Amino acid sequence: SVAAGLYLMPDVIADVSIDFTENRSQSRSSVNVDYKLSPIVGVYAEPVAGLGLGLVWRGAAQLSLDVPAMIRVSESVGNIRAKLRGYAYSEPHDIRLGIRYDFSHLVTADLCRFQVELDAAYRHYTSPIATHAEVSLYDDAGNEMDASVRTYQSFEDSWEIRTALIWNPMDGFSVSAGYAFEKTSIPAQRGVFNVLDGDRHVVSFGGTFWFS
Repeated sequence: SVAAGLYLMPDVIADVSIDFTENRSQSRSSVNVDYKLSPIVGVYAEPVAGLGLGLVWRGAAQLSLDVPAMIRVSESVGNIRAKLRGYAYSEPHDIRLGIRYDFSHLVTADLCRFQVELDAAYRHYTSPIATHAEVSLYDDAGNEMDASVRTYQSFEDSWEIRTALIWNPMDGFSVSAGYAFEKTSIPAQRGVFNVLDGDRHVVSFGGTFWFS
């Protein structure tokens, strides 16, 4: 089977006017919501009995932040035109591969029925992310006069591996145990304490029972 789709992310666009003059009647703000679409494509196959293979790709998406501002300080000073630019949110390319094998068809004893699952994910960041917004000043003609320095944070590609063992001792009942290792995308910061740069080991247990 093959599947394809789109995931939608809202993109917020704002416009701000600030009035510090005596009447202060022209202060306003407006917010519009636009949308960005990114693709999702997946394929699943069962080439032989008991074996399942799945592959999914989700495209990257980056939401920008662009806020023009008009600041009226006084009648003598006139208008100050500025614009703030930055990134609101960023998603990397995400590729996932899953493998499942059910050994139930190879055995006759109910207590020996089990299946093994393994999947791996890889996330690729296409560009560095601006960690601080950039503010620019413009003259009345719209020419840029000055701008702050934009700083960037490079995100390392990350990956994770998950595996699970599922035991089906009887119809309608299963017990599972899983393990995952998740590699963070944030570079390790050795000089300061940062809980975000920690890789994770995850162990899980579960079970299901069907009430017919």
